[in-house]
Amino acid sequence: MKAPAQVFECSKCGAQSSKWAGRCAECGTWGSISQDAVPHVGAQRAAPLRNSNAKSGSPEPFLDLNLGAKSERVPTGLPVFDRLLSGGLVPGSVTLLGGEPGIGKSTLLAQLALKVAGTGKTVMYVTGEESPAQVSLRLKRLSPVLPPTLLFLDETDAATVAATIAKEKPHLTIVDSIQT
Repeated sequence: MKAPAQVFECSKCGAQSSKWAGRCAECGTWGSISQDAVPHVGAQRAAPLRNSNAKSGSPEPFLDLNLGAKSERVPTGLPVFDRLLSGGLVPGSVTLLGGEPGIGKSTLLAQLALKVAGTGKTVMYVTGEESPAQVSLRLKRLSPVLPPTLLFLDETDAATVAATIAKEKPHLTIVDSIQT
């Protein structure tokens, strides 16, 4: 049996949070936060935590959110990449790939682009850091025949990139590198 969850509540305004603070974030009162045990989800429902930063004004309890639902994942064809992403890419999501220079991020992204484009899906490869010749050499090193559904955009203006994505509607867009 798990230990009960802890909830911290302000004795002045009743604001709740999952961690203790010396000052209430809601009303600003010092020393008014006390700890109360709340049973885990079971026969009786735990009181929802208030979110003092909620912009909608009506936070929802986690119990009411459909957090357990499986999101649709699209396998990339690269088993290691799919495992890393718990089964593949989630449509509409953004995945940031980071790491030290020279460890193979661009090569991995090129492999991903080739795999997905090889299935007939449109892939737009956007680069602002490398020349088209550099990207072409990498792609041709990985695959002598480039799929016709692999599009290339050499652009650093975010508005132009966004407009091109909206116009072309690729299945996958790779931006290398986002900092540029």
